[in-house]
Amino acid sequence: HNELIYGVAGLDQTFTLEIILAEDMIYVNIDKRRCLINRCPEQHGEQLFFFAQDTHVTFSSIKVLPLANRQR
Repeated sequence: HNELIYGVAGLDQTFTLEIILAEDMIYVNIDKRRCLINRCPEQHGEQLFFFAQDTHVTFSSIKVLPLANRQR
């Protein structure tokens, strides 16, 4: 949504990005060094896409996996 993270060094090098979506929650882990958690109840859809604003980026080794069955 409109969340930002500043002060993450090394993003001009290869790094891992883990994104977990569960219902209306999004958890983003940047290279196991910084994280961002947000609730996005207004976001709906069945597609996933990646983009980078005002920079050049290469996405590789993308894995999309379902979350394990969860008990409520």
